[in-house]
Amino acid sequence: MSLTLLTPLAALLALAVVVPLAALWSGEARARRVAAAVGLPPGRPPRAAAAAIGVAAAALGLAAAQPVLAFEDEVRVRSDAEVYVVLDTTISMLASRSRGATTRFDRARELALRLRAELPDVPVGIASFTDRVLPHLFPSPDAELYAATLERAVRVEHPPPEQQWEQRATTFGSLSQLVTRNFYSPGASARAFVLFTDGETRPYAVTALAGILQRPPATVPVVVHVQADDERLWLDGELDRAYETDPASVRAVAELAEGTGGAAFAEADASGVAAAVRAALGEGEHEARGRQRRTVALAPWLALVAALPLAFVVARRNR
Repeated sequence: MSLTLLTPLAALLALAVVVPLAALWSGEARARRVAAAVGLPPGRPPRAAAAAIGVAAAALGLAAAQPVLAFEDEVRVRSDAEVYVVLDTTISMLASRSRGATTRFDRARELALRLRAELPDVPVGIASFTDRVLPHLFPSPDAELYAATLERAVRVEHPPPEQQWEQRATTFGSLSQLVTRNFYSPGASARAFVLFTDGETRPYAVTALAGILQRPPATVPVVVHVQADDERLWLDGELDRAYETDPASVRAVAELAEGTGGAAFAEADASGVAAAVRAALGEGEHEARGRQRRTVALAPWLALVAALPLAFVVARRNR
């Protein structure tokens, strides 16, 4: 555990207590002189109020310095397992229920972020998917790196499909590249991937894909269908009247999962995806892989501490 001050010079704010303390003592001294002049007993020195103001000033000074406690925990992850989150980045993933509404891609990315939090002990990578599969992050236990890659590196049609297609570019057959292009490390004997897609695929041979995915060690797909029937496609704010949601996509997703020995989920039922991934990976050994840093900002708590003696001073003053 370590303590760091992000803005140490800001602690000088505590010196501002000199002004109210001086005013307090000056006022009390004047009151004692007046009391003596009229023959009244002098009042008690304002030690309690002065102490309260001092404590509040010290707490606010420390809060301004932004102290942060840092903890380092050993990270233990599955040594035999790797998972990829694969996001469909074809243009149809920009469809939404109305202009400016949340797109399929935005919802898929949010689900992918939540999924990572449910698999803290599994190395997870990120890939994009059109008519080819491209890696953006190789499987890693680093959740912060995962979130940053998901936010900054994965975009619809960045890069675009490898070939120019007249209509849709997605083809589930290209998922075979996860195996044929060595996305997984040789030591990963438990392999799975989670595909977030709207299911609008070109024709492909599901048996051929299954044969490749089931090569030892088998790679198990978990498919999440991200789509709503009433969604339309807006490009640069204009409605693309040529696009219509494909009603056959529901069946396409089911066939992909059934034909390759995987599992399929509707977007609304995505809460079971992590359990399906763990079932696909089975049990395995864990090993230490570095350390993970956690930080706790103390400034909000110090500000709360400062408020208590200030409330005491105000209450005493109003009596």
